[in-house]
Amino acid sequence: MTENVCFNLSNTIQKLLGTQRKCAAELREQVIDLPEHVDQLQVLCLSLQEELIETRSAREHMEECLNDEIALLRTEQEEGKQEKLRQQRMFAERLNGISEQLAVARSQVSSFHDESQRRDGVDKKLAESTEKIEDLEKQVSIMKKEKAELEMTADLYRQRCAALQQELDTSEAVQKDFVKLSQNLQIELEKIRQSEQEARWQFEEDVNSCNQCKNPFNKNKSKIHCMHCGKIFCSQCLQLTVPSGPHGRLAKVCEVCHTLLSRDAPPFFSKCSEKS
Repeated sequence: MTENVCFNLSNTIQKLLGTQRKCAAELREQVIDLPEHVDQLQVLCLSLQEELIETRSAREHMEECLNDEIALLRTEQEEGKQEKLRQQRMFAERLNGISEQLAVARSQVSSFHDESQRRDGVDKKLAESTEKIEDLEKQVSIMKKEKAELEMTADLYRQRCAALQQELDTSEAVQKDFVKLSQNLQIELEKIRQSEQEARWQFEEDVNSCNQCKNPFNKNKSKIHCMHCGKIFCSQCLQLTVPSGPHGRLAKVCEVCHTLLSRDAPPFFSKCSEKS
């Protein structure tokens, strides 16, 4: 039963990791094409929110299933430990009893040797005692072998539980990354939705801090416009460029616009996840 639970839980975690890698690859290869109209953008936002809710529900359901299976595995592990202790105590008691019988038999053999000169049939009794000793020694050997096999099985269970715990930690880390990516995506979508309700070009006197790092501007920190969205950034946050115009001149753009304009660029929200 424990082996089946370990196998099923391992398969579930592997499927979850495979799904996450597949989704991440699809997101990297997907071309981001935002609608030009507000209505279409709102429909896109609602669709993304529904997908986010479905993803969260699936993740919560998966967490509940994993927690239930882990609890069952721990219960079976504890029962296995108790059964192992019970068998060890039983083997120890049987071994002690056999050892006592062996000591008595050896004592009888010694007595038979002392009385061999006075009694008839000592040789027969000695042979019987010797045969009994051999049988008892065989039983002791069998008990020791069974004990070694039991200890080997217990070590195997411990190794499987350790591997399963490591896979569970990896799964939890993947789930945390999913949450961070979802939060960053929702924040950027809200920014894009708000930006459609106002003029895209920002005037320098209206902006006091960088739109990305949020650090305030001062005399030594110049304000630079993104040549695509018109927002103002500091020089450190506006280092990406894309070719523009018939001559292909390099124009400075922010990370969000760079993701939209460059197909080979990784999504901006994946960079946010790495920084966090």
